Amino acid sequence: MSDYETIAKLRKIYDDLVKEMGDAIESTLSISFSSRFKTRAGDCRQIGINEFRIRLSKKLYNEFGYERIEKTFRHELAHLYCFKRRDYKHSQLFKRVCNQFGGSMNKRMAGWRYEESASKEYIPRTRMAKKWKYTCNKCKNSFERANKMSKKIFNNANRVCCHCKNPTTNFTEERI
Repeated sequence: MSDYETIAKLRKIYDDLVKEMGDAIESTLSISFSSRFKTRAGDCRQIGINEFRIRLSKKLYNEFGYERIEKTFRHELAHLYCFKRRDYKHSQLFKRVCNQFGGSMNKRMAGWRYEESASKEYIPRTRMAKKWKYTCNKCKNSFERANKMSKKIFNNANRVCCHCKNPTTNFTEERI
C-alpha cells in the first residue's frame, strides 16, 4: 500500500471520529510520514488556531505495517482532542480518550488501568558508531567516542586519564 493510500485511510478514520465526536475533535489537520523519526512513532503539533499536524514514522510503518501505524495515529488524535482542552501531557484524560479511540501506548504509560492499549512493538534504539579514538601517551590506555572531543575539553589540563592521571592534553586523537 502506498503512502497516499495509507494517508487516505487515516483521513477516513479521522472523518469518522469527527462525525462521532462533533466539534470536540474537528479541526484543520495535515497528515504526513517523516523519515527523520528514528525512535519516535509519531507526533501531533498545533501549528495555528484550530490547525494541527500529525507526523508518523516511516520506519515504524515499514517495520510493523498499517495496523501499528493506525494505532499510533489514533494515539495522536487523542493528543489533538486533549490539546483542544489545554491538556498537554499523558494525563488520565489522555489515557481514557486514547483507549476510547483505540490508540496504543507504551506499557509504562498505560499502567494497569489501560493495559489493553499497551503496545509491545517498539522501534529499537540504535547506538551511534564510534568514530574517534583517544589514547593516553603515558599508559597507552584508550577509549572511543562517537563525537569528537571539543578543543575546550581536549586541551583542559584538569581532565586526566583515569589510569595514570595524565592530562588529556597529552592524548593522541585519531579518526577510526
